[in-house]
Formats: sequence, C-alpha cells, structure tokens
Amino acid sequence: MLTVEMKLGPEAMRLLGQSVPEIGYFCKIPSCAYGIMVVAVEGQADDWAAYVTEAARGAEYCERQGDKLGADTAAVLFPWMAERFEYRL
Repeated sequence: MLTVEMKLGPEAMRLLGQSVPEIGYFCKIPSCAYGIMVVAVEGQADDWAAYVTEAARGAEYCERQGDKLGADTAAVLFPWMAERFEYRL
C-alpha cells in the first residue's frame, strides 16, 4: 500500500490557494499558519484518498484523523495517484 506525504509551507499554501479554493480555505485557519500536511493513501480496492491537517500534527495523525480533501483538490496535489486509482468518496 502506497502512502505519500507532502508538507506545504505558508507561501506554497498562499500561491496554491489562489487557484485551489479548498487550500485557500486552510490558509485562513490560524492553526495552519505554519503550513499544512497532506497525505495521499492508496486503498485496497484500487482506490485512494487524501487527507489534510496542520503541519505540526504530522503525517500519521493526518492519515488517521485529518480532513478528507475533495477529489479535485487531491488530483491537483497528487496527479499520479489520480491517474492510477479511483478516488474514494
């Protein structure tokens, strides 16, 4: 099973948030001021999902208890996962 971690700092969040509204939303949350952690996880049925939380929480927390990203946002961040697997809704 594949798990991919990505950490976005404040500047990357701001730039990406200009074109990806869901990331722009996280830019406005005070606890995300230092960045966000995004984790993409391959499922067991040729599917995948991506989760997000504030960067300080770490990848393991993000995978277990992070907020699930929408399919469009996840595909922007992890295009290779979107090409290989169906997004788990």
